[in-house]
Amino acid sequence: RNGIEYLQRSALLIQTSWRMHTALNTRKTKLAHVVLIQSQWRGRYQSKTFRQEVEQIIIIQSFVRRQAAQKHLIDSRSAAIAIQKYSRGASSRSNYASTVSSIMKVQALARSAAARRKYTSAVR
Repeated sequence: RNGIEYLQRSALLIQTSWRMHTALNTRKTKLAHVVLIQSQWRGRYQSKTFRQEVEQIIIIQSFVRRQAAQKHLIDSRSAAIAIQKYSRGASSRSNYASTVSSIMKVQALARSAAARRKYTSAVR
């Protein structure tokens, strides 16, 4: 009887050890799978978050660039208007001077013609 009990206890101890070993291996495998799933999930979440941040950055950049382009356009228009203003002023002054010069020539011709008439009538 002692021999059978010893064998039974030994078999029970071996079975217990084996079950613990397989349970630990199963637990390690499941834990490894859980860690893998978590890392995949975190990676995809980070990738999605990164893409969203990039899209937001692009929106902000386009807004800032649009504002800069509008400011440049306004500055360019202001410069063009100033150039036109000075050009038109110079052209107007030149035209005015030309007109005054022409008027003075016409007046001189009219005065000289009147003086000639007066002279010829006085001489006769």
